[in-house]
Amino acid sequence: MLGSLSPSWDPPALNPLPRLLIPSGGSSWSDRDLSLHPSAPDTFPGSSPSTLSDSMEGTSATTPLSPTIRAGWLDKNPPQGSYIYQKRWVKLDADYLRYFDSEKDTYSKRLIPVSSISRVSSIGDQKFEVVTNNRNFVFRAENDADRNEWIRTLQEIAEERKGKAPERTLMSLATDSATELANKSGFLELRGFKHKLFVVVSEDKVFLYKNAEDYQLGIGITYIEMNVGNVKEVDRRGFDLTTPYRIFSFSADSEQEKEEWVEAMQQSITEALSNSEVAERIWAVESNRFCADCGSPKPDWASINLCVVICKRCAGEHRGLGPGITKVRSLKMDRKVWTEELIELFQQFGNMMANQFWAANVPPSEAISPSSGSQERRRFLIAKYREGKYRHYHPLFGNQEELNRALCAAVTTSDLAETQALLFCGASVTCDTGDPQCPTPLALAERSGQRLQMEFLLHNKTSEPPRLEMVCSEEKPYSVHLPSITHNGFLYKTPSMVKPISERKGPEEFSRRWCTLQDGVLSYYENNRNTVPNGEIRVEEIVCLVNNPLHAHGIESTFEVYTEADRLYLFGLESPDSAREWLKSIAKSFVHPCAEGLLALDFERLGRLHYKGGLTLEHAQEGWFALVGSTLHVCSEDGCRQEPLQLRKLQELSIQGDHEVLVLVERRRTLYIQGERKLDFLGWVHAIQKAAGSSGDTLSEQQLTESDVPLLVDRCIDYITQCGLTSEGIYRKSGQNSKTTSLLEALQRDARRVRLKEGEHQVDDVANTLKRFFRDLGDGLFTRRWAPDWLWATALEDEEAKVGEYRQLLAALPPVNRATLKALINHLFRYGIDPSGISLSTVESLVALGCGRALILWFMSPARKGEGFGVKLCLMPSVVSCAGVEAAGRLWGRSLDRIPHRIQCFSGENQMTTHNLAIVFGPTLFQTDGKDYKAGRVVEDLISHYVEIFNVNDQEMKKQQDEITAIMKMREASSSGTQQAGDFICTVYLEEKKTETEQHVKIPATMTAEELTFEILDRRKIVMKEKDYWSCFEVNEREEAERPLHYSEKVLPILHCLGTESYLVVKKQMSMENMLIYLASRVGDCKHGMMKFREERNLLGLGLSTGFHDRYFILSHSWLRLYKEVRSHKPEKEWPVRNLKVYLGVKKKLRPPTCWGFTVFYENEKHEKQQWYLCCDTQADLREWFATFLQVQNGGSLWPLEHPKMRVAQPQQDARLGNISLIPLRGNESEMRNSVAAFATDPLTLLRNV
Repeated sequence: MLGSLSPSWDPPALNPLPRLLIPSGGSSWSDRDLSLHPSAPDTFPGSSPSTLSDSMEGTSATTPLSPTIRAGWLDKNPPQGSYIYQKRWVKLDADYLRYFDSEKDTYSKRLIPVSSISRVSSIGDQKFEVVTNNRNFVFRAENDADRNEWIRTLQEIAEERKGKAPERTLMSLATDSATELANKSGFLELRGFKHKLFVVVSEDKVFLYKNAEDYQLGIGITYIEMNVGNVKEVDRRGFDLTTPYRIFSFSADSEQEKEEWVEAMQQSITEALSNSEVAERIWAVESNRFCADCGSPKPDWASINLCVVICKRCAGEHRGLGPGITKVRSLKMDRKVWTEELIELFQQFGNMMANQFWAANVPPSEAISPSSGSQERRRFLIAKYREGKYRHYHPLFGNQEELNRALCAAVTTSDLAETQALLFCGASVTCDTGDPQCPTPLALAERSGQRLQMEFLLHNKTSEPPRLEMVCSEEKPYSVHLPSITHNGFLYKTPSMVKPISERKGPEEFSRRWCTLQDGVLSYYENNRNTVPNGEIRVEEIVCLVNNPLHAHGIESTFEVYTEADRLYLFGLESPDSAREWLKSIAKSFVHPCAEGLLALDFERLGRLHYKGGLTLEHAQEGWFALVGSTLHVCSEDGCRQEPLQLRKLQELSIQGDHEVLVLVERRRTLYIQGERKLDFLGWVHAIQKAAGSSGDTLSEQQLTESDVPLLVDRCIDYITQCGLTSEGIYRKSGQNSKTTSLLEALQRDARRVRLKEGEHQVDDVANTLKRFFRDLGDGLFTRRWAPDWLWATALEDEEAKVGEYRQLLAALPPVNRATLKALINHLFRYGIDPSGISLSTVESLVALGCGRALILWFMSPARKGEGFGVKLCLMPSVVSCAGVEAAGRLWGRSLDRIPHRIQCFSGENQMTTHNLAIVFGPTLFQTDGKDYKAGRVVEDLISHYVEIFNVNDQEMKKQQDEITAIMKMREASSSGTQQAGDFICTVYLEEKKTETEQHVKIPATMTAEELTFEILDRRKIVMKEKDYWSCFEVNEREEAERPLHYSEKVLPILHCLGTESYLVVKKQMSMENMLIYLASRVGDCKHGMMKFREERNLLGLGLSTGFHDRYFILSHSWLRLYKEVRSHKPEKEWPVRNLKVYLGVKKKLRPPTCWGFTVFYENEKHEKQQWYLCCDTQADLREWFATFLQVQNGGSLWPLEHPKMRVAQPQQDARLGNISLIPLRGNESEMRNSVAAFATDPLTLLRNV
């Protein structure tokens, strides 16, 4: 029936009221016959049911194909030669002549390609005729002048189009290749039309035709710009294409057809939203406008190491060759990779130069065309690139030494064709040049200033040269033979997908298929009687296998298969055991033998990825990964099984580089997982993020620290330690419920991302969050199994027996519960303890651990007010001996009982004694109603006997002692009115970042870097010698750089700006003496010279710039200026020196040309930030530039004029006693302090007064 339609037929009437036309033949249809009578019209709010034109009305096309050249009202001759003309709004642009029902319509009734217009002529009565290759269109203007203007404009545009080089566009294709540009084409039902339309999805548009014949002739109805489109599945066969102007409701013949249409339209939307700037620049080269392999027009993919531009279909086959042969990227979507140098490389190289090498000897019988199928393409590309069958052999082929020597010479010139021929005929990109200054060809190219040679070498660092011997295993990306596994049976399957599965698939979306795994191919058939498969998956193309949780979809057990071509296949079975057998068989068939150890794991996700890690950050390597629960197992390409990553213990988990690198940071290592293929990489990212987060309400399911304490608990305790020790009623007062709920949800969602800051978070809210976490904890901190036993132990009257029982119960707890309980009790023991509640056995344990001085400092300081216990403590021989005042103790023992002395710890300020804390935390930790006193008694006992029950060792106690000392000093300063607002306790390291070098220091607002340095050295009793330049450094681990703080720089503002990847360390500044000598001998205060420069982002803003470039710099007292070369008069960039922060070092992954580099951060008054990198040729250059930076930024002073040893004297602490009075004497407090000071100076003073 469709074939009998007249070629002059118009689509249904696009006006609110359909016009009645007079038919001129029996085979023709009137507009009435084709008018819309939708049963469920697509309308927008406020509209009424309408015809196609009503719902298509809009302002104008959002992205017109070309600017409108002429537009106006014309009368159009109706179909079949009727004498009744129809008024149409006609638009002409460089590509199409279109007519509409009104000037407000977005979608046309007909479009005529300008390229198909052969003649335009006048036929009288204000009429003119547009003659195309297949039919004529007659229009009538209002007057002769208007008609003549239309004729003239149409003739000019048509002639101009013919004069241009012929371009293959969708609407002007010859019949034999008309379907090649279409991503998808075929018949679909469109609501509002009685008959099916021929629909074509092409690049970023969807075209509608009356039938296939019109498509072949190039005469369409309209096109839809997909940059404003959205596709949504409606039912088993239906889907909607929604635009701001109209909803197109399509219906396919089958569910599988619908899936294919939806997929094609979604790809078209992606294409429409992509950036074509890079593509247009590369297409400017004539040979790049057609695929280097099959000749398809406007190829929008490329192999960045082979420097060829290819079409989408060839790109899919390129991926199958593996990244060692070809690295495929999109011209429009992979914006990050397209640096200025790479674009220039493609512009200079071009498909023509590439094919002069790769396709020099292609027999016509083996060449492929745009219409070639997948098998033909794969066979051709394997022969072309993997085997190098058609390449132009270099005369030195076979002589490795000569090839390498010739490569070293070629890279110093601009001859890219020679470099290409040498490299892909066997020359080694990392060969030894014999020049110690430039050991590799890349270094030679850099020294010679050959940017494009450098770019070409960088992208081919890991490329494999073609090998003819691979013909025997041409389909295998591995050099080893994968095991042959056989399995078959029925599986439920959905159509393949190109996007991650975001919604649950219902059982009706699965089709039952007979599947076989044999000879390295997974095939699926309509049924077990068919011999021709519906499709197949080659096992060497499988990159990932996913075992979904039960009931994830409508079929009980499902699994996913990802392939190199970025396609996802979903299979399912009703039997979990059968599904497990399929998983096992597929995994065995595609996993490399080097990683077969991973097959024994009960994995959730298994596959291969490219990654960098350890000491090999320069080159990415392929590895096999298996995700099991919250553990990620890694096996490198050489078969070495690495230590698994505990994802819940990661210090950092982030995505960098336009979502192409997943960074996993552990305490001892960093892993960079690269996204070679988008689909399975997105799956890995989502799975790892989920596994690294909290997955339940039990302790073992939380994000953890290295010591197995939930990160949520650790963050809250740290914050309260810093900001809430003196908060009255801490833990007893409730915070705001809404803020507590919000904070708890944020911490449970991802505690790594939450930073608790003073001013933003209230102490009571954080304390309440911690309590609520423990109260809501599934299974509780003490667990349901052991909680009754803990409560029972409180009834034991013998303290030793009770402590022994507690220790046994502690050992029975799960490791995470045990570590969490210890961290919490440690927190309460240190900061909320009431001294009167400490057992003598605990005191003796503390003394035995060498903490007698700390105890006396704690309990006997003049600021303390208490009775009894402090006196007894001082009388204990072990304490007195530890404090070094045993003789004095014997002399004073007779009068100790008469001395009034009261004890006060933090509980004196926050009013939370051990008993009060037990009242709060007992019911919370045991999740009871608070009526049973036993819960509080357990907590009180744990605090009082902390050292004994938790077996605290010397190292732990020493660390806690330092923290207590720092906090006590801060509290004493506060009580004497000397504490400054904003005092802060932080961790500073001595010489290197190790646990044993940690120092916890109070940082007042006025403390300078010099004072902090002296504080650390004094604690460790380190004496500064002559020419020892000790300094405090800010270290940025992420940037692999460090900055020595100027001696007068305030420390507290720096601490507030430090990220989690930064810390402070005190160490010697080895280059300071040389810098001072240089500054003393130089003339003037400026510095100029050449340095190698690299910006964080390139000029296009498309990611990291590739390589360092020579630039001339001038550093004056106020500005740093960059010039392209020495002779340049105008700087390319300039920055005020006061806004710069200069760090020593450049991160290795940037491949700095020398090891003497800076990382420079710039931030202006508007908080706009920049970052770049500088490299010097020698270490002396580095010292001179850095010294000048420091001198300019600090007014000429690098080091204090007064030698550190000659600084203003500070009260020296006695090595044994400290500076706090230890022994109470007769008289008031002032007299006692004076007496102790005298005793510290001369112990015999007291004896003289006896």
